[in-house]
Amino acid sequence: MGLTASQAAAEVGKSLPTITKAIQSGKLSADGPKGGPYSIEPAELFRVWPRVKETPAETSKLRPDETPRNLKDLEAALNLANEKQRSMEALNERLVDEVADLRRRLDAEAEERRKLTALLTHRAEPPAPAPAPEMSAAAAPVVRGRGLWSWLRGRGAND
Repeated sequence: MGLTASQAAAEVGKSLPTITKAIQSGKLSADGPKGGPYSIEPAELFRVWPRVKETPAETSKLRPDETPRNLKDLEAALNLANEKQRSMEALNERLVDEVADLRRRLDAEAEERRKLTALLTHRAEPPAPAPAPEMSAAAAPVVRGRGLWSWLRGRGAND
């Protein structure tokens, strides 16, 4: 069952020219001759735009410029909107508390991880080597200096 362009516009809260321009540009596919009347499948329409039309029980029969004679409908709608707002505020507060709790947990785990890493990577300094026994000047071997090229090659001059 296809929708006409005007029905489609009412379903998604768009104007009739917006719907027809979308069909002509190829953004929205529809059956029918060019220029109308179009038959638009609801699935195709809602693929492009979300549905905004309320259910018939929630839809007011009033035109926007009319003042209602029965205020009970408006009071009921206002009460419903207030209840939705309170519900959303409670949900928001709960989510803020949950995010704060998760941040505290994450910070505590990060601190614990830093402490454990420090414990695992801590190395005691090796003991200093024992001093070599002193030799007399006569018993000391003669060490000739190493040349720059020998040093760069990693060999000593007396090798």
